[in-house]
Amino acid sequence: MLAVIQDPSRNSHWMLRFCARSALVLLAAACVGLAGCARMSDNRAHPVRTASAEGPSPFGGVPFVKIPDSAKAMGAFLRAEAAINNGDRKEALAALEEAVKYDPNNAKLRVMLATMYVRDGRLKDALEQVDRAITLDPKSVRALLLGAGINSALGKDQAAEQQYNSILRLDPRNQEAHLYLGTLYAKQGKYAKAEAVFKKLIKLNPNSFLGYYYAARVMVVAKNYKAAESYYAKALDLNPQSELVLLDLAVLREIEGKPKEAIEYYKKVLQVNPNNQLVRKRLAELYVGQKNFDKALRQLRHLEAMETDPADTRTKIGLVYFERGDFDRAATEFNLVLAAQPKNFRVRYYLGTVYTELNENDKAIEEFNKIPE
Repeated sequence: MLAVIQDPSRNSHWMLRFCARSALVLLAAACVGLAGCARMSDNRAHPVRTASAEGPSPFGGVPFVKIPDSAKAMGAFLRAEAAINNGDRKEALAALEEAVKYDPNNAKLRVMLATMYVRDGRLKDALEQVDRAITLDPKSVRALLLGAGINSALGKDQAAEQQYNSILRLDPRNQEAHLYLGTLYAKQGKYAKAEAVFKKLIKLNPNSFLGYYYAARVMVVAKNYKAAESYYAKALDLNPQSELVLLDLAVLREIEGKPKEAIEYYKKVLQVNPNNQLVRKRLAELYVGQKNFDKALRQLRHLEAMETDPADTRTKIGLVYFERGDFDRAATEFNLVLAAQPKNFRVRYYLGTVYTELNENDKAIEEFNKIPE
């Protein structure tokens, strides 16, 4: 090695002689190969007839191996997963349809395709896929759950009930099936059955917030308010900040004719979610009912600041000022609304009435005259 490094000229002469001999050998081999090809072709005018119809092959004319459908299905499935991860639902759906085409007996693929159809609102197409998946795998809890949900959405409650019960025979501890079966019974007005199912769910999982919550809602509809109160209390113990439970308790207090207690629950809702506009509206209405105009105005001003088009809220503010006897401020609010909505004849009537209270009869008549008969 040292000798080669010390005398590069000798090394290069050796390499040149080697390359020359190699080139001659390769040239001779190529000539032999070409002669052989010429002899193998019986029809020199059409030498392409000796080529494979499958295209060029590294194995001397042996056709390419055909890709099996199972591999095509796997490829399509992987494309679908990638599209789902990238948020491309259109590509995901197309890829899943292709996967099912190449692997029609794969129940899991059909359930995935059905799920995509549900997200696109294609419930009948989804149900067709689920039914075929269940035929392929009658014990697929996932397929049965999805099928029951679709049937319920399509108004096929009996089929949905049968599928939920099938799940519970396969998996008696399945909490989702208990929850959905209970809500299905509630939808049908079978409140005793619904409560019984929710009780089973709660027995399976004493920390089931949804079990307590939906049991409470069923009892409200059944007008068993005492039982509803008990279930709501359990749900609130599990999640003290639940906006849903606090809102339901506020409504329950209103149903029971307890507006002061309802107000306290609505205030708790706003502690959890200060941007709940419906609650602020309802609180303002309850405060007006109690003649507590300042608190009503405070809620409405909060609401006005949150809205992009506060015309309706400003109208309410004007009416609160009118109720309070503050006619000048009422007129200011109504004029603000009319500046943006000159054809709001209901507000124009309110403004004419305010001017009447202010003894500005000319202005009142002017406003009333703008209202079409």
